[in-house]
Amino acid sequence: MTLRRQWVILGTLTAIYLVGLGMLTGITSERLGFDAVVVTQPATAPTAAESATWASHLDAMDKAIGRRDVSAADRAWREARVAAARTRGWRPLLEVGDAALRLGIASGDRRSHGAAARDVYMSALTRARAERSTEGVLRVADAFHALGDQEVVEQCLVIATSLGARPDSATVRHLRGSKGQSVEISATPAPEQ
Repeated sequence: MTLRRQWVILGTLTAIYLVGLGMLTGITSERLGFDAVVVTQPATAPTAAESATWASHLDAMDKAIGRRDVSAADRAWREARVAAARTRGWRPLLEVGDAALRLGIASGDRRSHGAAARDVYMSALTRARAERSTEGVLRVADAFHALGDQEVVEQCLVIATSLGARPDSATVRHLRGSKGQSVEISATPAPEQ
């Protein structure tokens, strides 16, 4: 092998090494940067502006239901869903899911609105788990319990237990105790807290 060929091979190997090292450094620094954002900006309760947006859409939906204007209620619910998705917390999504069930009762289309509620509840579960919120995971479990989806309730309880929920707590016992019993959702909006 000639000296020139050896230098070409050595140069190629060095270039590959440096590219790999650069990629590894970039991945590491990106991961550390992401962790810093998560630590410095935890997913908390929605700000007043965020809350006003999705909550005002839900209020408009409930008023439209009161007027029996299902198309306006459906539009308001869809706007609330988009606004809740833009927030960081699980609570807005949980309330939008509950609102979907109210809309399903008012419109007489419980099946499609129940499916929409299920999708929103799953997003709320993802956020509650990411926030490490035992309360959030148990509230989502209760929502799935109301839908009669015990399989997802059990998955939620596994998550809640891993986050520190006591397996012998009253809430966990309640959610495990009445398998397969669907709870009727009221058509009236939930009271303001």
